[in-house]
Amino acid sequence: MKKFIILNSLIFLFTTAHAATEFGKKVNKSQLTPISELLADAKKFDGKEVTIKGMVTNVCSYRGCWMEFASDKAYQTLRLKVRDGDMVFPLSAKGKVAYATGTLKYKTYSKEELIAQEKKYAKKQNKKADLSQITGPKTFYQFSPSGVHIE
Repeated sequence: MKKFIILNSLIFLFTTAHAATEFGKKVNKSQLTPISELLADAKKFDGKEVTIKGMVTNVCSYRGCWMEFASDKAYQTLRLKVRDGDMVFPLSAKGKVAYATGTLKYKTYSKEELIAQEKKYAKKQNKKADLSQITGPKTFYQFSPSGVHIE
């Protein structure tokens, strides 16, 4: 009987350890678009539903409301963001390959807007604002997923 319980426990552990995790709608892998292509021509993909694939490099540790995917291009990442509670991404996703279907959003901020934002965040953290890195306008990209599949 002990052997039976141990054997069943081991089978359960090994079959559930590699189970994929799904959030939201089903991911459509037939729409797979490289992240680098998405970021290179964001206007082309504006409002269009696409699927991306990447290694999860970071996850929101507070509410699990965002993840960052490594791009197929070195040193390039894309943040996936959902409203708090819509999907809760587990910290264990870090280091795993994931797919997400959704739309790309982007916004360009002027130098003045970036400076104001940096000052605001610095004040909240009781730190001095570092404005040396702000040299001009900058575009920020964010992916809004309707479905996520973590392998």
